Amino acid sequence: MNQLEFYHAKLEFETDSWDLSEALNNGKDIVVIDARSPEAYALEHIPTAINIPHRTVSEATTADLDKSKLYVTGLTHSPLIRGTGGLNSPVFQSFWTF
Repeated sequence: MNQLEFYHAKLEFETDSWDLSEALNNGKDIVVIDARSPEAYALEHIPTAINIPHRTVSEATTADLDKSKLYVTGLTHSPLIRGTGGLNSPVFQSFWTF
């Protein structure tokens, strides 16, 4: 894979805050996962976001999520992205980071 192919493939799984805001405002069926602590989530979060603290991500904590939905999170270093049996599992159809 050359550099151009690499970045093109990477963009298939990334968005930015503007595009996310536009998608949510236009009714796109997106689930935003706020992977911060429950305390940080309680202080402020995107209105439709759900809280799954990144340290708690596992197959068990993501088992009830609808695998057909598009999920978005901002923490690319979290287990949500690295794959600990959570959202990076092949059963999830779509996943973006921003």
